[in-house]
This record gives sequence, structure tokens and C-alpha cells, in this order.
Amino acid sequence: MESCRNILLGFTYVEAKSQLAELAKSQPQELPIQEVIAYVLNRLPAMYAATELAFTRQQQDCLAMELEIRATVRQGIRAVSERQDRPTEPIPEIELESPARALLKLQTLLEWDNLTWADVPIALETALEETFARFASDTTRLQRPRRSNPPPEQRKTWELYRLDAQLPLVHALHRLVVRIGQKRAVSIPPDELYALRLEDIVAIALNRLPPLYATTAEGLKFLRHQAKLTIGSEVSAIMGEAIQEARRAIFVHQPPLIFYRLRQEREQALQAVSTLLFDQEIRWQNVTSVAATFLYRAQRGAVCWRRSKAFF
Repeated sequence: MESCRNILLGFTYVEAKSQLAELAKSQPQELPIQEVIAYVLNRLPAMYAATELAFTRQQQDCLAMELEIRATVRQGIRAVSERQDRPTEPIPEIELESPARALLKLQTLLEWDNLTWADVPIALETALEETFARFASDTTRLQRPRRSNPPPEQRKTWELYRLDAQLPLVHALHRLVVRIGQKRAVSIPPDELYALRLEDIVAIALNRLPPLYATTAEGLKFLRHQAKLTIGSEVSAIMGEAIQEARRAIFVHQPPLIFYRLRQEREQALQAVSTLLFDQEIRWQNVTSVAATFLYRAQRGAVCWRRSKAFF
């Protein structure tokens, strides 16, 4: 979920990246950073946050755990380096899908560095124009900047937003918790349901459940099987508690969700892409495939988008 993040992930990533870089100076073996991160996250308390206020609190808790994080990363590197029978089958793409991952796919497709949602419409229009120009042997319009430059104060936010999407890493219970939350919402009175946020419920529940991160298809299957055997009955009870806590929070101040500005930016960008492509139905789940289809049409010489004067 876009606005439900384990804040510990960012701190672990920075520490693991630093230690692996130092290790690379003396050891040629390259270790997958996601396996080290999974090792750490599965051994330290979950630090999920859905709101900006909770995000700040969890950050403070993570800073207080700096030495523990560092030591656990060191243990993780040792454990991963000693493992000989490492599974190789990647996690299925459907398990990794998210708005941030869709943005990264667009970034690759459109060849646009550090792509932000706000720049998706112009990035796609630029790619369409340049693709068509190559078809028409017109190279005069092929020199366009291909990089997003968010303000300095937003760069850290964007780094965190993209981080989950960059790592093939999945919490084995995340999808189950989301599904249970959606089903339970049916029984909540309408006057409360409108103000209840699924992100809040999921964050509360995942902070009470054991962390079960997987980096491969085999690992994900194993962890889900183990969870079913050992804590299957607890998940439902914990979800009930999480929903009740979230319902009580409705009657007090609810701080904004993490990345709520980026979510608004995404919605506006997808609407602009829809307009650009003659009112195609565009969602984050299909925007990359639709963009690829229209680029193919432009490659074949079709002007299949609303052209703006900026390119003439």
C-alpha cells in the first residue's frame, strides 16, 4: 500500500548498503542486498506507519535502534554469505505491484531519470514525439531533457517512495491483512466507514504480527505456509483489534497519510495521460502497458495522441 510503510526498511537499507560497499573492497563476492535486509527486518520489531505523525515517531525509534540495526546487518551479511543453497526463483511480479513500481517501469520505458508522477505526462508526450520523429526521419526534435528535478526538500520523500519498489522484497502477510481489512469493512456502519482508512488498519496489524519478509518465490511460499500453521488463528483476532483501534481514532485528530501529496500528484498525472491519449482509461495498474502500446503505434507512424504546440 502506498501509504503504509515499514520505516525500519529505509534505515536498514542505508546501513546494509554502507556495510556491503565496505565489504566489497576486500571480498569480490556480491551479496544481494535484499536478502540482508530481509534478514534484519525478520529479526527486529516492525515499524509500520501510515500517517506523517506515526512516520516521525517511528523514525525516532529507529534512530534509537541505530546500534542494534548495525549489529543485525552485520549478522545478516555473515548469514547470507555463508548460505550455499540460496533459492533463485524471483517473487512473482503480481506480488510486487504498487504505484511506485509502476512509476519505475514508466521511468525505464520512457528513459526518464528520477521520474516523478508530475512529469509522467510530459515524459510520455516527449517519448511519443521522439518515436514518431524517428519514423519521419526528423531528428530536430530529439534533444529534450529527460530527467525530473523535484525540489531539494522533496528528494528524501521521493527516495523513500521509490525504495520499496526497487527491492524484490515482500511481507508474506501483507496481502492477507489487506484482504481481511477490506472484508471486515463491510460490517462497519456507514457513518464510520467513510472516515476509516485501510492504511491505518494495516499498519496497526502488521506492527502486531511477526515480520515475515521473503525475497524469492520459494521463501514467500514457505513463510505463508508456516504462518498458516503457527499463527493462522491469531491473524483474524489481531485484525479485529486493529480495526477497533482505527475506529477509535476516527473521533480524534487524524494526521495526513504518508505520501498523500504524491498520491494527489499521481491521480492528476494519470488524468493528464488519459487526456493526452484521447481519453483512454488509465490507472496505475495499466499505465505502463498502455504507454508501451501507444509508443508502438507512434513507431509505426501513427499520431495517436493529442499533440501540443510545445513540440512544434
